[in-house]
Amino acid sequence: MKQIISKFWILVGLLILGIGANAQTNKKNIYVYMGDSVVFKAKASEVDSVALEEEKTVVSLYNRAGTKLYSAAYADVDSISYFMKTPVADLLDIKFTADGQASDVSDAQQNVIIEDPDGVLDVQWSDLYQTYEARFANTWAGNAESYIKIDYSINDWYKQRLADGHTMETLFKAHYTPPIQNAEAKWFSAMEAGGTGFLITTISGERQNEITFLPNVSPQPANNWIWTTSGVVPQPEVYYHVVGVWNKEEGKSYIYVNGELKNVVDAVGNFNFPSDLAAQWIGIGCDASAGGGASSGDWTIVTTRIYSKALNQYEAEALWDAVAPSVETPQADVLDIVFHKDGTAEDVSKMKNTVELVSADNPVTTYYNGNYGNYAAKMDNAWGQGSTLGDKPNAYKVNYADNQAFKDALADGHSLETIFKATYTGTIPNAEAKWFASHQGGGTGFLISTIDNNSGRQNEITFLPNVSTTGGSNWIWATSGVVPEPETYYHVVGVWNKEEGKAYVYVNGELKNTVDAQGELVFPSDGANWFGIGCDANPNGIGEQGGNWEVVRTRIYDNPLTTQNVAALWNDVSPQLKAANDSVADAIAEEQIPVVDAPVADVLDVVFKADGTAEDVSPMHNEVGTHAGDGLVTYYNNTYGKYVARFDNTWAGAATGWYSIDFRNNEEFWNKLADGHTLETVFMGDYEGDAPASAEAKWFACHQGGGTGFLVSTGTQLNFLPHTDGAYRWANTNVTPKSKTYYHLVGVWNKEEGKAYVYLNGDLLGTTDAPGELSKGAGWFAIGGDAQNEVAEQAWIGDVVTARIYDAPLDIAQVRALWRQVEEQQSSAAKLVSNVSYLNNISVLVGGNYTISGEGFEEGDQIVFTALSAELTSATLNAQLTDGGVTVTLPDDFQSGRYLLSIKRGEQIQDVTPVTLNVVETLPEGSKVIAHRGYWNVDGAAQNSIASVQNAIDNNFYGAEIDVYITQDDHLVVNHDPTINGINIESSNFDDIKDQLLSNGEKISELKDILELFKDPAVTTKLIIEIKQHSTSERGIAAAEAAMTEVAYFETSEDVYMPDRVEYISFGLDICQAIADFDDAAKVAYLSGDKSPQELYDLGIKGLDYTLDRYTSNPTWIQEAKDLGLTTNVWTINDTNDMIKCNNLGIDFITTDNPVEAERIRNLYANPGE
Repeated sequence: MKQIISKFWILVGLLILGIGANAQTNKKNIYVYMGDSVVFKAKASEVDSVALEEEKTVVSLYNRAGTKLYSAAYADVDSISYFMKTPVADLLDIKFTADGQASDVSDAQQNVIIEDPDGVLDVQWSDLYQTYEARFANTWAGNAESYIKIDYSINDWYKQRLADGHTMETLFKAHYTPPIQNAEAKWFSAMEAGGTGFLITTISGERQNEITFLPNVSPQPANNWIWTTSGVVPQPEVYYHVVGVWNKEEGKSYIYVNGELKNVVDAVGNFNFPSDLAAQWIGIGCDASAGGGASSGDWTIVTTRIYSKALNQYEAEALWDAVAPSVETPQADVLDIVFHKDGTAEDVSKMKNTVELVSADNPVTTYYNGNYGNYAAKMDNAWGQGSTLGDKPNAYKVNYADNQAFKDALADGHSLETIFKATYTGTIPNAEAKWFASHQGGGTGFLISTIDNNSGRQNEITFLPNVSTTGGSNWIWATSGVVPEPETYYHVVGVWNKEEGKAYVYVNGELKNTVDAQGELVFPSDGANWFGIGCDANPNGIGEQGGNWEVVRTRIYDNPLTTQNVAALWNDVSPQLKAANDSVADAIAEEQIPVVDAPVADVLDVVFKADGTAEDVSPMHNEVGTHAGDGLVTYYNNTYGKYVARFDNTWAGAATGWYSIDFRNNEEFWNKLADGHTLETVFMGDYEGDAPASAEAKWFACHQGGGTGFLVSTGTQLNFLPHTDGAYRWANTNVTPKSKTYYHLVGVWNKEEGKAYVYLNGDLLGTTDAPGELSKGAGWFAIGGDAQNEVAEQAWIGDVVTARIYDAPLDIAQVRALWRQVEEQQSSAAKLVSNVSYLNNISVLVGGNYTISGEGFEEGDQIVFTALSAELTSATLNAQLTDGGVTVTLPDDFQSGRYLLSIKRGEQIQDVTPVTLNVVETLPEGSKVIAHRGYWNVDGAAQNSIASVQNAIDNNFYGAEIDVYITQDDHLVVNHDPTINGINIESSNFDDIKDQLLSNGEKISELKDILELFKDPAVTTKLIIEIKQHSTSERGIAAAEAAMTEVAYFETSEDVYMPDRVEYISFGLDICQAIADFDDAAKVAYLSGDKSPQELYDLGIKGLDYTLDRYTSNPTWIQEAKDLGLTTNVWTINDTNDMIKCNNLGIDFITTDNPVEAERIRNLYANPGE
């Protein structure tokens, strides 16, 4: 064991206190290592404890139920860690460089031979993977002209390591025009009569043209290919990460695609090398043969690596995690329809188009589809009927006739996305039918086409824009070849790329067709410039060519999406679509759910009282213990018309106030739970920003060692969690609760069915298997936390309105009845003012004013502050009308703390939200504002641009921050990243990068260009220069000294001294020290956050520039810095609540991407009278 004893016992403590109790940790997994290999992996939330057993000779991991998850000899375990080490390729690791060369950076340092007519490779920078990639544009399945050769024919050491078992890794994409050719093509391979590598197979038996790992292994020396197929047919222009593993010891071959194990096949025996020494080389861009590169294709390759061991699944997943692309899922900016429970729909894109019913007399039926997590619309019109939708047309329309921005978005090239299913019965009708279209005489959209023997069209999903070079109607038939099966969901994307003159159609992530589409978009005829959802548009306004549909998604994008964009959309939705196609449980329309009376809680029904106590009003009349403390108070909530419990505990920590219901000696109570039960709660979480993701928090639970209850998981989602048959059963809503928002949550465990269900606001959002017997857990329920031993842990911050238990697994009709009661309370609550906004945790002077904004305030309104802790006093204050809201003057005895903010008008009271006020005798001065990389997030600007710095100057912010690198020939250039457009700044001469453009069209600036903006004597803004860390300390210091020299000698007028206008920051302590040594008067602050104020003072550094958490975790540092004469700055603060916190702490400066808001907050402190 390598130093495991001390580390092990620390880890045991962490596991028991940190994982078992889910204390604040953001670690997701636990890994057990033997040597350098991971042999066991589990979610951190599933591991409760680690034990040394059998006289400390065995290490075991257990879950909460006491079930052993893993066990191994103590002597064999090297370490247990939260972190996964990414394996390092030791036999081959090819890196491409900007000059078209390549090298092996593995320990093997293999000789890389480039074969190309130009002598160099076609290399480009990949923004996606932040490295260089090479294009090998060869003929598919033909001989290669461009490839790399790695010769191992006389390297016995290399051969032995391949022969002992090996792993190959590649990241590549194929270029071809669909359909894919039915011929073997290879890009990383050594396969002539033996060897190993990857290929795209030909169709044979069950094999398709799929990505395959193909080692040659046999028990006796004989040619024997191990066809480790993946089932993945590569789509053109899509990157795939592939790992092939031959494990000699196991006699198995594995293939992983994008981190997912796709296939395992037997591969027993010894490795067979190519019989001809001349073929014993590895081809990159092709296969190796004695005659040169063979069986090639048109590839772009990012990664080719070989490992001298058989990696296991955990290690293969780690390789994928290291390269998984961070492609942002595109956002629909023209149209994004959301359906609602009442049958209406709205556009949530930034255009906010109006969505109407085609016929107000015939509303569309919607229902909540739990698989997709949103409402879906069901249309049942006459299939394909022209000029009408039938007797009762039900569809939506989005009119864009007068919306020029909408038209421009379509005309410049566009993309349509939809998720739908056809709900016909029997054979699909042979008539054009549409569910998302604007096609009358022109336009764009989707349809199911009719059979056309001349063109070969079937009744298939089709994208149909009208594009013409003459102005006349010209339909572009981008057919998919996919005839929709009834009751089957499809994800479809249609793309018209005007610039390319092409139209594309994708179905379930696969590019199905590409057709020419040159010219301009032809719009529909007058009166038909609207999109039909459930039909096509026509001039009479009621639609035509409808059908029998369920529509889940309809979106329009103001750009032609790329294949990677479409892949990102498909990756997001594919698990939901698969689940939806596998499930019939969600297809319950609202009208199919009977209306029943709300059931009465017969096991537990807790009512909170004015004095802070609580009682059970169910027939069981269980005793409710009150554990009062600073973390518990009750107050009257006007929305729900009763007292509710308010908890101000530490999130997920030990509760200082909670309620308990003990059933350890109550056999009747336990039997009712154990036979199947339902839990109901109305609750609210009160925290800043999103729910903390570091630890589980609970408000109504009995989970210690089993039990049942609710929680917010470490993934910040609402869950119902019964413990049956020795395991926790996660019924997940997949909903992250919003702060200060009340939710109605119901969890049902149906013992007879062996299922657990979770409902949120009346909708079934999650179902999971939950067979077996319920475990008793701690034997008592906590409200305000979880029951653990004799105290409540994993505590709650926020309100609990309702906590009930029913002696039956309620069905959806009964849950809906419970929700209707809550919904009625919420909907009937007074709504006096809309769009209410306020500042939380703001500091206010004693006797000072506090402002609330909103629409609808009236003369005579009052603001009510209801105390949410026992030591505070409630107050009702008269409001003074202002532009956009009201102001109240706080009484001199008003105390700092947490209050429920309400608006009172006569006898009506509108509860708004809990709010914290910080009442002080003297306000902090206010944190001055530094615009991070300039004020760049406005039109015409870009980060580190002249425009962004000028914007900061024009707004009189305290500072404009920029980033500086030094080039190889000692030019100081302004850029945040070490590269610009794929060119490394530090290793380039200025002439190599001087014409590179920023996103606003400016060329990259030199420092002297920025200094020009500060020559005007009227400028008050400071220039904050971050000297970036370079490849060596010497180059970083050189950049600092060059910048200071340039500033010192910059030519200005007599009344401007440039060094007084410039301050410096850096993450490099060596750089900060060099600046202080160069000029002891220079203002320089350190960014890394690992030095105390005293340490920086001793080094001559003038300030701290740290993240907010460094100050909050070291609460004395701000005052220590002030006492030493050091400044304090915090980066990068973009949230209003964090800005307020910084001002309250007395931090001198805030660096932000939102400088206007930061300046507004600063002004409230610096100029409270204004």
